[in-house]
Amino acid sequence: MHDARWLLGIGLMLGATPLFAAGPQSGYVRNNHGKGVIVFVHGLTGDGTTTWTNESTGAYWPDMVSHDKLFDGFDIYVYEYPSPRLSNTYLPDELAEDMRLHFASDKILQHDQIVFLVHSLGGIVTRSYLTKYRKAAEKVAFVYFFSTPTTGSDGAGLAALISKNPQVGKLRRMTSTDYLADLQRQWFAADFKFPSYCAYEVQKTYGLMLVDQSSAASLCNHLEPIDANHIQIVKPADSHSPSYLTFRAAFEQEVVAARVPTQNAAPGVHSEAPSTSRPRPSTLPKSGQQSVPPNSTVVGPVTIQSGAVASFGQQGGQTAGTIINNGPPPPPTPTITACITTAVTGADYANTIKLTTDTAITEPWYAFFFDGPVLDGKATFGDHTFGYSAGRADKFPEPEKTAWVRFTNIDSFGTSHWIPGQEITVIIPSKRRVQLVRITSGSGEDGRAENFTFPCGGGF
Repeated sequence: MHDARWLLGIGLMLGATPLFAAGPQSGYVRNNHGKGVIVFVHGLTGDGTTTWTNESTGAYWPDMVSHDKLFDGFDIYVYEYPSPRLSNTYLPDELAEDMRLHFASDKILQHDQIVFLVHSLGGIVTRSYLTKYRKAAEKVAFVYFFSTPTTGSDGAGLAALISKNPQVGKLRRMTSTDYLADLQRQWFAADFKFPSYCAYEVQKTYGLMLVDQSSAASLCNHLEPIDANHIQIVKPADSHSPSYLTFRAAFEQEVVAARVPTQNAAPGVHSEAPSTSRPRPSTLPKSGQQSVPPNSTVVGPVTIQSGAVASFGQQGGQTAGTIINNGPPPPPTPTITACITTAVTGADYANTIKLTTDTAITEPWYAFFFDGPVLDGKATFGDHTFGYSAGRADKFPEPEKTAWVRFTNIDSFGTSHWIPGQEITVIIPSKRRVQLVRITSGSGEDGRAENFTFPCGGGF
């Protein structure tokens, strides 16, 4: 009975696409000869159009990305390959060669950066391509895998009984002698430096969990659950759908936040309010001082990186980077205690964030991101206000939902160090109740890794 149920479900899934589909049509949705390109790769029996189109709203994911200002400067490309329901076709490893051919013809590798957004079998094909063509892999900023059966699917072996498509059989639950096992070993050996973001389906498809969490999470650095089934997970209804938001957050983290900061402002932030600090002598970085990426935020036992994506090492733990230089070791990662409260003040809400540190930080700055619009805020240091500038993170999307504060002179002596025992209080008003969803932190002109704890609640 169980096998019959699987066969029925897989049969319905394979019947989700037209029996006689047109030939594959790869191409650009937007080609402005940008510095980067986002490549969409569909899954088993899918195509470059229906895979990414929401049936209810008509929203087409590649087109949505092309109209989102966050992705300005990136071209949008859809790779389509043959994946018929029942007949014979390319093996996944052969599709990697088809991908290479199309990428060469359409000049994908002329871009400085490549971002992959892949679904199901498309993730297997992309991994095969990148393990073969390392020059292409050097250009990859990150890959987002949606419901990719990295260690296989229980239904694929049974589905192979009703389909001659050899791609189906290659996706059966992995053993050490299977194609997926070989690809997994090759991926580990490649030791790619770019991150792998992954999302897994929470809902069943025709009563079946086609790709479970353990399979979707394998070989991933970041993992996100999506309340959708295997087919709908890549059909966001609009720009507020979880699938769209999690990819957008990953792009913001790996591409936008990684860009070189401007000379006089924190990364992605423009100060709108005049600074209240006094002129101070310029300072030079100490020998061996390292710039570090924006923060990782610790909430309980789980590490949440900017964009609220859960982070896991490829083998179940975090992988620490190695810095080799001739200077002193990098400074310790501070732990910031954040106490967040909200009070009603007349017609407005006062969102108060009190911060303390366990490590001295030079010229700290913080950008706060909320789920709704906020008003211009103010800050105090201990029982006084001195030496800070504030504004909006206006280089990020929806700047009306952000507030930013940077401290230069901490006290009346012009000290620029925030030390343990001193409390920063930031008050950010809003017209309605809002929730803090992210904090980006830094020191001086650079981003800085910081751990956050929320003993009063209100964390994200």
